Amino acid sequence: MIREGRICEPNRNGKRPTCGGGRRKIIRKAKGLDLVWVARVSRPPAGVCCYHLALSSSGDSGQPTDIDAVESEFSITLPPQLRALLINYSLGHLKGGPFVLYGEEGARALPVDGFVCLTDPDYNDDIVSDELIDRTEWLREDYCLSPKFLYLASSFDDTEFVISCRRSDHGSVHKTDKYQMEVEPGSGLERIAGSIGEFLAMLQPRTWPLTDI
Repeated sequence: MIREGRICEPNRNGKRPTCGGGRRKIIRKAKGLDLVWVARVSRPPAGVCCYHLALSSSGDSGQPTDIDAVESEFSITLPPQLRALLINYSLGHLKGGPFVLYGEEGARALPVDGFVCLTDPDYNDDIVSDELIDRTEWLREDYCLSPKFLYLASSFDDTEFVISCRRSDHGSVHKTDKYQMEVEPGSGLERIAGSIGEFLAMLQPRTWPLTDI
């Protein structure tokens, strides 16, 4: 993890470390370092090293060249934190597990059940997979998702989370409203986090049974 300009070991006691003045201060101190590497070794919100979420991966490991192929497929540059997320977790299926995204007070929490991957070992022809290309193409074809956005994560609540690849957005994360996207193409996206790291930092353990959601 990057903290106060140093590389630090992540906490092992389950507590989330503070980031010494916030993500922007950390990024300024890390100027000149490889942004993908910084994201790989830093805890949220500065990076995607998710010990507190215990993300697990399955399937075969991939290569960074597989990520390059995605960029070529979409003629787009992946934000550093998205590339870091895919590399850190074996480029396999990231199982969301017992994580929830809490909204405003009184709002229903969203359970996050799946993260993007390059190769989804659970893929079959009857479902839309968590594979980056497959899921993104589905969102574009069925819900008119802008070509500057890519799939990031999904919810049991039929909500998708997507990441912006616009340079000016710096990898911000948005929540989809599929109904609004169908009715008015180009709309239906709500910005909820400035980066994948911030999005991961917002997730909390689910403390109630799935049947209670």
